[in-house]
Amino acid sequence: MHHPVERPEDNEAVETERWCAGLISVGTAPIDEVERAELSRSARAHLVVCLWVGLAATALVGWPFLLSGTFWDSSNLTTRLASAAMFVSWLLGLPVAGMLVFDHARRYLRHLRELLGGEVEVFEGALDGGRLDPEQRVLLKGSAFTATPDGGQRLRVLPLSLTARFHARRGIVRWRAVRVRTVAAAPAYELRVAIPRESIGVDDPRVEILRRRMTADERREVLVRVARLRAAWKMLLLQALMGLILYAAIFRVVADHATAAILAVVGLAAWMVYRVRRPVDAMMLAGRLKRDAEAGLVLTHRRRAARRANAEAEGVEVDGSWVDVEFLPVSSLSWTVRGRPARWRDLLAPAWRVPWSPRH
Repeated sequence: MHHPVERPEDNEAVETERWCAGLISVGTAPIDEVERAELSRSARAHLVVCLWVGLAATALVGWPFLLSGTFWDSSNLTTRLASAAMFVSWLLGLPVAGMLVFDHARRYLRHLRELLGGEVEVFEGALDGGRLDPEQRVLLKGSAFTATPDGGQRLRVLPLSLTARFHARRGIVRWRAVRVRTVAAAPAYELRVAIPRESIGVDDPRVEILRRRMTADERREVLVRVARLRAAWKMLLLQALMGLILYAAIFRVVADHATAAILAVVGLAAWMVYRVRRPVDAMMLAGRLKRDAEAGLVLTHRRRAARRANAEAEGVEVDGSWVDVEFLPVSSLSWTVRGRPARWRDLLAPAWRVPWSPRH
């Protein structure tokens, strides 16, 4: 299913595909009665939590006013403890309660809009049983997938909250968040040219290296990621300002103690190196991806499955089975793995984080 996406970095729309848990979007479908009932129950649960947390926040604000003025005028231990409790409840309790109310109210409104919309997005495909990623294993364990007539898997996802039905422990059904990624549409036709093995130093007959041209949509996706990664300079500037502020504060305290000053400066420098490592990596990766876009090539590492190669060596005739991994030649990032887009690819991801970031 193709969706045109406009990006500020490029005036021309990019034809896209949507993927979730290794399955491709095939369109939308009406919400069935079971999903509607469970979605209504989840929406009510969010509303109840929102109301209870709101009442708790009101109690946190109002309980000091229920005490008499003479109580606060005294200076005994009970009054001091009550003052400390009021300070903690207002300083910590109110912000936490406010965030909880906002989060559950947002989820309630999303579920309400999904009930009114009455549609789910459907993803279908075949899972690679031997190479399931952590998200696929969790969804498979929770019976989130259903079988298709051709033996594949189907996943139904709510379009606003991006959640799927998940069977938790004790038979409880929950709506679990899933990651839906939007990537450039795969080429309808691709011409791959084999690179001679001797020119790249590969002498294994089970391995082939091929190349093809990037499509215009794929190139624009790479340029979108380049623009996002280059935004890491803002984080670098922020980290530098924070380092200067901390250095000034620490040096002012330990200026008269040479050993403490040296240790503080060394510790701050180590902390700064740790903090700026990922923004620097992001900016360097942006340069490599820019060169990938300029080259306009996608390489394919094609490897024959070992078990079939061994069978052929023993004289057993089997169908050829190849494992294809496409990658970009300059950055060496994977582009597709077994026909599925690499997990780092997402046109609509708001973050500039590098692909190897833990939170990517």
